[in-house]
Parts: sequence; C-alpha cells; structure tokens
Amino acid sequence: MLSRLLLRWIPGSLIAATLVGISAAPAGNAEAASRKTLLYLRKSGEIWGFRVSRTGGLAALPGSPYAVPDPINCGGPCYSLAISEKKHLLFATQLQGLAIYRQSASGSLTLLTPPVTLPTATLSLVVSEMGSKTFLYAFGNGMVFGFEVSTAGRLRPLPGSPLDTGIIAPLTAPTVKGRRLYVASPGTDQILGFNLGSNGAVTPLPGSPYAAGAPFPFGLTLDPKKPVLLAGVREGLAAYRVAADGSLAHLPGSPYAVSSAFLGSGTSIAGRFHFRFRFDSQSAAPQAFLQGSDGRLVPVGTPQTTVAAGEIWKLDPSGKLAFVCFGQTTMPTLASYQVDPTTGQFFGGSSIPVGGRGTADGLVITTR
Repeated sequence: MLSRLLLRWIPGSLIAATLVGISAAPAGNAEAASRKTLLYLRKSGEIWGFRVSRTGGLAALPGSPYAVPDPINCGGPCYSLAISEKKHLLFATQLQGLAIYRQSASGSLTLLTPPVTLPTATLSLVVSEMGSKTFLYAFGNGMVFGFEVSTAGRLRPLPGSPLDTGIIAPLTAPTVKGRRLYVASPGTDQILGFNLGSNGAVTPLPGSPYAAGAPFPFGLTLDPKKPVLLAGVREGLAAYRVAADGSLAHLPGSPYAVSSAFLGSGTSIAGRFHFRFRFDSQSAAPQAFLQGSDGRLVPVGTPQTTVAAGEIWKLDPSGKLAFVCFGQTTMPTLASYQVDPTTGQFFGGSSIPVGGRGTADGLVITTR
C-alpha cells in the first residue's frame, strides 16, 4: 500500500554562446564556446526538446516533441530521463522498461528499437561514465538494475544485476560521482549508498542504508567539488559528509529547517550555493545556502516565494540558469530563471507551453 501511495505522490526524479574575437581563441576555449546547452522534458507519452540560450531562452529542437512507445500514464515518477554525453544517448523509463534514443548533433532524438523490457516498473535512472565505459542504473521498488551501454545503444546486464536491496519501497532521485552512487528511499526515510566497480557492478557501502535523520528524503545531489551529499526532506534540507569509504554522517546542524513541503523537496548546487526547492502547488520557494568553515550550511536570505511552483526543478551545468515545469493539471509550462552568482537570487524569467494537459516528471539538461 505504501509503495502505491509513493508511486502516486512522489514527483519524478526531482534536473553557450559563441563569441568571435579579432584573434583566434585557444582550442579549448573555442570548443567550450561552441557547445550547445540542451534541455529534454518528459511529459506522459512525449519528450520535448529545446536548445537553451545564454539567458534561458528556449527554442524547440527539430522534430520535437518525440514520441515515447509506451505512453501509459503511471500516475507518478515513471517518466524519468537520463543521458550519456559520451555515447549521445537518451534513456527514458516506461511502465516496465526503457526507451533509448540517439541524440544527433543538433540535439534531435531518434528512437532506437526495440525498447528494453524489465520485470518491474522503473522509477528513476542515472548514468555513470567511467573512462570509455558507460553504465546505466535503473531503480524500482527495492531493485537496482545495472547495464553497460554500447556505442550502438545496446544494454548488457552487469554482474549481480538486478540487485535486491531488501527494501519494499520505491527508490528514487539517484545521484552519482566517480565510484559512489546514492539513492533515496522516501518510504523508509533512508538513503542507500553503493560502490561502483570497474565493471560497473554495485555493492553496498559500509553501513548502508543510512538513516536520513528527517522524514521523506528526496532530491539527492552530490557536490561536484566537495565530499558532501544533499537531500531535500519534507521540512527542510539534510546534508551529509561523505567519508573516504563512502559512508555518510550528518554535517553540523543538519537537517536545516526551511518551509514545509507536502510532496517532498529537491536540491541542486550552483557555484558556491546549495539550493533546496519545495515540490508543491504554491511556490517552489528556493532557499540558498552557503557552507561555513565548520561544514555547517548557512541560509542566505529567505526563501524566494515569488518563484513559480512545480514538481520538477533543475539547474543547468553552469549553475547560471534554473528551470521549472508547472501547471501540470491545466496547461503545462516550462519556465526559466537566471541565477545571480553573488546572491543566489533568481531573476528574469521566461516561459513556454509544453503541449496540453498531462503529467511531466523527467527533466535533463546537457551540453553538446
């Protein structure tokens, strides 16, 4: 019963400009400047694709929206997306399987057939790229499916896959960095940690699963520069220090109280700021935090209640733009904001409709 309730209420996997100068730019700078920022939004039986401008403007990609072969409305987080930037492949969950798309140089998608069938519903996805190898992990009710991904988009099950964690509840919001992978279990108030072998196989980290220390952990984010893991919780933000062996311990003062969120909350990191977002129908109320010298996260200002509400929030890789999808029961709309790198405040804002009424739960942002 708890699993069904979580499936209904957990939001889904809570997400360049070229300048020509007089003299030639270094090769590395020229390559970075020529890269495009691309955004993909999963909405029921469609995937919407956009090219993102430097200020957050959205332009539809050729052929968007792209059909998903299994458009069944699962009523929740089975609309997850994940992307391999090295293989140029996009993965989309279905009710009981995965659809795989080839990404062209323009960002447009072509469905590879046939879709992959799994024995259970997959709720969330994450990709890990180690050297020349790409691994895909799919999470269901207590199950972890692992695959090695070929350049052609074929999936080969990893040794020991699927792994039964023993938890009879949905696993959601995975995050990965290097050889460490973490996933939330909101129904049991736990966070599971795994080590990734050189062959991609997953093994539990010492002490896993870890008590979240607060109800309904969700929206996990690993700090790309520091050994810190963030988790959005119902009443605020929890933060953990990641030890050398991958085990977790609360940072001083964690969890940090912020405005309550009935459907849980998400997290993201932009530059030096750590963000917590609410998932509800009133306002996302993003709250910025800075990490002090003692490791404690200190709130900066107050929650920004003027920012639109939504069940999907994502910051782009540069940390300069934020995106939210809202109005899912009426007219779904994708909105963008710019992020002030000094204050962490959101400003500007533009929006674009994304089709008729329907649920949107998966959002990824990438560069190419």
